[in-house]
Amino acid sequence: MDQELLKSFINLLFIKTKKSSSISANINGDEDIFYRMLADAYDKENNMLLDIDKEENKDIIYNWALDKWRFLALNELLNLAINRLIYKEQVSDIEIDNTDEFLYNNFSSLLLIMVDQFGICLKNSDVPGREFSPISINTKNLYIRELFEKIDPSLTWYNIYLEALANNRIIIINDLDVQQKDNLVKKIGIPDLSKLENFVAKIDDGYYIFLTLNYNVSDIPTFFHEFAHYISSIKKEQNIPLTLKEFSSCFYELVALSFLKAKGISEDELLAINANRLKNSASLIMQNISLVNYLKSYLEKGQITYEDEYQSNLDAIKNLTSWFTQEDIDKILEADPDFLNIDKLVKTKCDNCITNLILYPFGLYETYPYIIGNYLAVQMIKILSDDTLAFMKNCTELVDSIDPYDIFEKIEKVENLKLKRVLN
Repeated sequence: MDQELLKSFINLLFIKTKKSSSISANINGDEDIFYRMLADAYDKENNMLLDIDKEENKDIIYNWALDKWRFLALNELLNLAINRLIYKEQVSDIEIDNTDEFLYNNFSSLLLIMVDQFGICLKNSDVPGREFSPISINTKNLYIRELFEKIDPSLTWYNIYLEALANNRIIIINDLDVQQKDNLVKKIGIPDLSKLENFVAKIDDGYYIFLTLNYNVSDIPTFFHEFAHYISSIKKEQNIPLTLKEFSSCFYELVALSFLKAKGISEDELLAINANRLKNSASLIMQNISLVNYLKSYLEKGQITYEDEYQSNLDAIKNLTSWFTQEDIDKILEADPDFLNIDKLVKTKCDNCITNLILYPFGLYETYPYIIGNYLAVQMIKILSDDTLAFMKNCTELVDSIDPYDIFEKIEKVENLKLKRVLN
């Protein structure tokens, strides 16, 4: 297929998708030029020249092109998604802040972890909510001090924490009024106030920790999650590998939960706190699971084709319906007449993924560090000891010079995942 023709079609995909979501489409070139190129191809195939000045003809041409080339477009967008995640090349106007060589060299293996983690995160996040034990300021301060002693007996981190407090670098978002929140949004460039929860950001002269407190025991793991980010931020000399961006933070949350268990907090309450944390990972990967599965297939086969997807979904439906009686199937079809329409299912799934790739191009980039970070943290907490804490402290402080391979090797997953070392 002519690449210019495919490019024109993809440009129209962007324009129509963004217009349908009331987002301005920043595409170089005149929309009618793209339609004209497609109209010429339509004319050659159908011997029928359509006037693109008529909107109904534009729709005919677009739908014709979509039916022919949706999977070619999907493959192009999947390749772009991979480039966005690994940042091997400039793919957008957004400033690139990370190149993760480990991710680039082990993309297929790490993608399998994401697929596996989908079910794990969903299962573990599905825990009934409950009221968490309230905590006084004095008790919270005592717990923070004791946890710092456990993590770092030299109290170096605790002194960094005291220094941050003294210099007003720990901001409690609950205490800010509307004007202060508005000023904060402008300073750090967050598009809306709903994004203000728990995070670390650099403002003017240094890094700050921003916390939204619940005034219960859940504040302890939240604080240590963000403090790990704070340590990495003030210690780093280069960019933190994407694979390790959330690893230390997730780990210290789990250390805090272990600490709270030793303090007598009930197992049910700890599970509920952990579930709230995992809901973030679960919801993120829920939005991207179709993309992740497409990427897995793309890497295995070299491309996604309609034929393969049709056969795969046909087999899945056959396996599923083998469990049902004809009466059951009739009831299903009554509720959803398209349940057995494989063609429509395959095309709809493809179109939905294309839409997400266009509207949320960095969704996978945002999901990846949480999923991998949670996975590594869970594995590391299983071997918790003084040596593990010392190793993790070093990782947190030197995160920009640590080879992620060493982390995986410590949890004995290297051979299973067929990972390759990057740094010498």
